[in-house]
Amino acid sequence: MCFPALLGIGAVLSGVGSALGAVMQGQQYAAQAKLHERQAILEREKGSFDSAQQTKKIQAGIGEQIAGFASNGVDVSSGSPLSVVKDTGTEGALDVASIRYGARIREDNEKYSAKVAQMNSGMAMASAPFAFLTPILNNSSKIKSAFG
Repeated sequence: MCFPALLGIGAVLSGVGSALGAVMQGQQYAAQAKLHERQAILEREKGSFDSAQQTKKIQAGIGEQIAGFASNGVDVSSGSPLSVVKDTGTEGALDVASIRYGARIREDNEKYSAKVAQMNSGMAMASAPFAFLTPILNNSSKIKSAFG
């Protein structure tokens, strides 16, 4: 009579452990989602900072070009010197756009990873009742045969 009861208790304890494992996995995924959400914000902020820094570098470079031309007595308001300054500005704008684009891609990737982690969290939490019942159902035939 004691053996079937031990089987039943063991199955229930195993089920509780499995259910807790599923819940803990769900919580881990939820924490992972928050980490990805935070990283997405950081990627956006880093992109803004990096693009602002690049803009400053470009402006300083253009200023140096204009000063260099002017110190040699070259008029920068027309001709080749103006083309050089404009090209520098255009290339610089492309660099800034590239930095911003890369930051948006990284931000979007982090947001997507957060959504996947949230989905996994929900699935792990939803599996907890099944994780609890599986060992009980698997051992039910053993318990039944032990009783009779």
